[in-house]
Amino acid sequence: MAENTAGSGNFYRMGQVMGPDKLDTGVADMVSGIGKQVGTVGAAIAEERKAEAKKLKEERNAIGEKVSQEFTNLSETISQLPQESFNQAQNEVEDLRYRMYECIDAKDTKCQQDLMLELNKIKDRHAGDADNLKTFVDSWQKDENGNMPVSTDAMNGDDVKMMENFLANDSKRTIYKDGQMFYEWDVDTGEVDENGNPIMDTQTHSLQDLQDKVILKETVNGNKYIDLETEMKQAIIDDPNKVPTHGEMKRKVGEIIPRDNKAIRDWLHGNPAEQHDLDVEGYLIDLMESDFKTYDSLGIDLTKPEYAYLDKDGKNGVTADEVPQEFKDELIDNVMNVKDLEITHGILTDIYAARGLKNIVGGENKDYNKDKKENNILGMGDFNPNEQDAANRSETLQKLKALDDPANLKQYEGMTAEAIANKIGIDPKAQILDPVSGERVSVASYIAKAADKKAKTGKSVDDYVNS
Repeated sequence: MAENTAGSGNFYRMGQVMGPDKLDTGVADMVSGIGKQVGTVGAAIAEERKAEAKKLKEERNAIGEKVSQEFTNLSETISQLPQESFNQAQNEVEDLRYRMYECIDAKDTKCQQDLMLELNKIKDRHAGDADNLKTFVDSWQKDENGNMPVSTDAMNGDDVKMMENFLANDSKRTIYKDGQMFYEWDVDTGEVDENGNPIMDTQTHSLQDLQDKVILKETVNGNKYIDLETEMKQAIIDDPNKVPTHGEMKRKVGEIIPRDNKAIRDWLHGNPAEQHDLDVEGYLIDLMESDFKTYDSLGIDLTKPEYAYLDKDGKNGVTADEVPQEFKDELIDNVMNVKDLEITHGILTDIYAARGLKNIVGGENKDYNKDKKENNILGMGDFNPNEQDAANRSETLQKLKALDDPANLKQYEGMTAEAIANKIGIDPKAQILDPVSGERVSVASYIAKAADKKAKTGKSVDDYVNS
């Protein structure tokens, strides 16, 4: 994982923040038991957290979809600067006109030149406001395929609500402070004053504030990751010795995932690489429950004295079942909120590298879109991509050997080698070693040669494979 850049800092040192006297002992005792009960309780809490995270994401997406539709419906009118902007420009120009008269009367040419520069700045500022507004509105427009550039998955609930207020809050008004345009609106705090009237909070945002809250989908980098998997799969087909190592995969994935506090949120909460069965937060929750090495990757060394209070039985140091739930939750929140960019980048790199290796060599990844208890895959563990690839090739060989059975071969009469390969579930373009020539040939070519050899010599495919 990522180099430990935060383990020695205050942020990730949860032991100092919580302290034994601040620890919720009820929660700590509940998760620090032994045996099956602990696993059941921990799993239940983990599932509850994943369900809550999924619910919040669905709520954000629902609001985001509504906001996008409203932007589309109002695109022509909302892309135009408000009347207040026109009035502001008129007032500024009017003031400039009177000052210009004074410069002309005084025959001060430098003064006139300075005012012309000031006029150009006024024009540029208002033109910039218009361009920024159009850019902001356009970012919410869906393309011809119905895809929206904005990743509402990656935006937090408050920021999506801000967009909704910009669109639909009846109190929205345009104001100017020191010549800069702001949008302002009132929101109900949920509290009332002594007379029972709702207490309102005024929120003020510039166009830049609004644009900064928008997180665009990482489509370009996501496609790079998809291409990486495709290229590596083809490389293995061409040469079985090209199976990437863990280190190689991490380096290449790490170069694709951006080291940017904003863009990386789409990798955390969105789906730029089209890994539809992945839920990063759920993945981390599962890892926290079962993979003790996860804490090291998050910058936590549980062997340090500051965490000794977590060791309930005083034996063997702190064990995974002794770590309180709130401790785990805060660590996960820190990753998902990008409190430390390098640690979050390192965690994401490992997650996508692990999944990518399994995708490349045909391993199984947990599907977070299914609620199946038997799906138990957590991190890489002892997964070895070379072993998986060898198993895949062995399975291919067994299917080819099965063609030795005359009764089996009879059903393929009149079929092409490609059709036979497809029928037995092997990619006809996949590469296999030709034991006669010593060269790599496609499965289709291999079947064709083997069948031809059978016809001419009477030797079976099994003989041919083992020759």
